[in-house]
Amino acid sequence: MFHDVNGGWLPFVGSVCLGVTLGGQTSYTSFGVVTNMSVPAILGTSFIDVATKNIATQEQHVELLNGTKVPILRRRRGTKGRPNTSTSAVCACPEGVAAQLKPAGKTWVQPGTIAHVPVRSTFTGHGLVKGRPPLYHNHGIQVAQGPAIMTAGQPMTIQVMHLGVTPLRLTTDMTIGYIEAHEGPTYEVTKSELEELAWPMKGVKDPPLPEVDVSSVPTEWSGPLEALLKKHASLWEGKLGLIRGVEHRIRLKPGAFPVRQHPYKAGPMAREREKAEVERMRSMEVIEPASGEWASPVVMVPKPDGSVRLCID
Repeated sequence: MFHDVNGGWLPFVGSVCLGVTLGGQTSYTSFGVVTNMSVPAILGTSFIDVATKNIATQEQHVELLNGTKVPILRRRRGTKGRPNTSTSAVCACPEGVAAQLKPAGKTWVQPGTIAHVPVRSTFTGHGLVKGRPPLYHNHGIQVAQGPAIMTAGQPMTIQVMHLGVTPLRLTTDMTIGYIEAHEGPTYEVTKSELEELAWPMKGVKDPPLPEVDVSSVPTEWSGPLEALLKKHASLWEGKLGLIRGVEHRIRLKPGAFPVRQHPYKAGPMAREREKAEVERMRSMEVIEPASGEWASPVVMVPKPDGSVRLCID
C-alpha cells in the first residue's frame, strides 16, 4: 500500500519501467501508474544513484555518469505566482503565461475527500495543470498537477483534493487552477504498450537476493519480507555509492589544535586486508587520497561472513 505526502491512499493499478533520457544518457526508472492522476515525474535519489555523478549547486548543473553537464533551469523572475488571468482568446500560451480553469458546473467538495471535477478553459492544446495557491491557503483545496490535453470550451476532468475542514462549494465563476502551454515532446501510450512496459522488463534479470535465514519468520510475513528484500536488492550487490550534492566543511573553534593519531599496530595479513579494502573503495570512487593535519586510525571489524568492515576510530 502506498500513500502520498498527505497520507492519502494511492490506488496503484500497475508499474512501468521507462527510459529517461537526460543529456544524451538513458537511464531506466520505475514509475507507479494511478488512474485519473497526472503529476510531474520527480527523479529522486534512486535516479541520482544510477545516473548522476555530481550535482553542482553553485555552478547550477548536473553532471551525468557519461560526463555530460546538464544545466539546472530556474523559473523566470516575475512569473512565479503571477499567472496571466486573461481568458479572452484561445491561447497558444507562451512560457510562463497561464489560462484559468473554472468548474463546468456547481459542485460540493467535502473535507478529506478526492473529487474529480470537470473544468473548462479557453486553452487548446497540450498543457500543464497547476493549482491556485490562494485556494489552497484559504480553503485547503489542492489541484493535482500534471500534463493534460484540452480543447477550448470543452470540459476536462481534473483531480481535486480537499485538505481543509469545511465543505466548499465550487461555482462556475471560481478559478480553481491554471493551465500553461507545454511546448516539449509528448507521447501517447496504448494499453497494450503499457503492458509491454510493465516491470519487470523482458530480458532483465532481477539482482540476486541476499542469503537470509527466514526459518523463524512467520508465514504471513514471508511475502512482505521478500518484497522488502527485492525493493532494496541493489544494496546487496556489494557496490558502494555516494551523492555529491553538497560539499561538507567542518568549522573549527578558534584556538583548536589538530588531533593526529598514529595507526594501530597490525600484522602483515591485517595490513594486506586493510590495503585491499582501501583500494576497493578507491576504485569505487567513494574515497580519495587526501593530506591534512588531522588523522584517525583505521579499525578493521570482522563480519559474521568472514569479510571485514572498515571503520575509523
